[in-house]
Amino acid sequence: MKFKKIILLSSAISLIPIASLAFSMNSIHDKNFEIALEKSNDLLNRLYNEKQKYKFYTYIKDEEGNKYIYIQFEKRFIIYDLNLKKIIQITQSYHKKDIINKSIYVFGEDIKDPNLQDKESFKIDLNKDTFESIPNISNVIKNAWWWASRNTIEKIGYIQTRDFRPGESVGMCEYIALSNLLLYNELFTSSTIFTDEEFNKYFELSKGESDIFESSPVFRNYGLKNPKESLPYKLWKLNNEKLNLWEISSYYLPVTRFMVGKMGSFIFESDYKIGAYYWKTIEHIKNNNPVIVTTTKTMHSFVVYGYDEKSEMLLINWLWGGRRSITLLNYWKLSESASPLKLFYTLKTKPKNFPTNFRKVFHYNNEYFTGNEMTKIYENQRKI
Repeated sequence: MKFKKIILLSSAISLIPIASLAFSMNSIHDKNFEIALEKSNDLLNRLYNEKQKYKFYTYIKDEEGNKYIYIQFEKRFIIYDLNLKKIIQITQSYHKKDIINKSIYVFGEDIKDPNLQDKESFKIDLNKDTFESIPNISNVIKNAWWWASRNTIEKIGYIQTRDFRPGESVGMCEYIALSNLLLYNELFTSSTIFTDEEFNKYFELSKGESDIFESSPVFRNYGLKNPKESLPYKLWKLNNEKLNLWEISSYYLPVTRFMVGKMGSFIFESDYKIGAYYWKTIEHIKNNNPVIVTTTKTMHSFVVYGYDEKSEMLLINWLWGGRRSITLLNYWKLSESASPLKLFYTLKTKPKNFPTNFRKVFHYNNEYFTGNEMTKIYENQRKI
């Protein structure tokens, strides 16, 4: 969606809208920070089996006056809610203190590439995080590594309306999320969603590198690269060019129309709910179904593919196309809003036998594998 609000850094890395940044308090600062730091260290150790030194911390407020502590560690930052007395966000990223203290950033019409903006404006350390993107949380879908690898605009098929309508700038996040959900199910559940012609039109294979995170097919068309030939554009056209992420029909209608006449229409069915989504999301995660979630708090559609019961945090991919898109967010903070405009959408298989033939389209070490074969390779490497 199109953002006009002033926010800290970008919505790809922080859910907290900022009206006022660093503020002064008395010595209670140090006590609050000590508590936040202890909780942060404990959580990082549990989730990532790592102990990191913190680089700096600063106090921030949101536009409603709620207070938080921003703690920058060596590879991740944490946001601690002073009202809830709990951690509400963990993201792999590094930002210099002067950016946190001085830079207020507007997500506006001048941005052409959010991934590029990450690199240039915020000096992000983009060192590869080979297998750390999947934390040790209570529940993740079986193929969570694939969602953790969706960290470039090419991998998520990112487009906006300005890519094909000069002068207009409206996000198409619901169609980007749907495109990735369809690709995921084609690769890991049943290769019956795309015809061969469609698959070759919308996706291209990787170059067979030795990095598992680079093995998956990527979107052939995205951004300014033939946007009218992209899958998000196709789904948007199937929904009569509607841009309304609050209508549940914006999700199930284009998917239903896309699968007409295909075996996938007999195998998959939509499941969705408007309103509170936490328990249904957890149910689907336990059944290995990633879930698209849309909330008023974010004004955005994103994918949830794991959750942690103890910390009440969701593992999500914002689908912005940057490494910081992959983050852990506290459910209650993410969903709080007076508005009922929250929804989830996913695809699940119908309760009967269905074809389990899979495309061998993962290109790794110059060999081709199915998605489930790649997951086994990934799991074996994690054990080393």
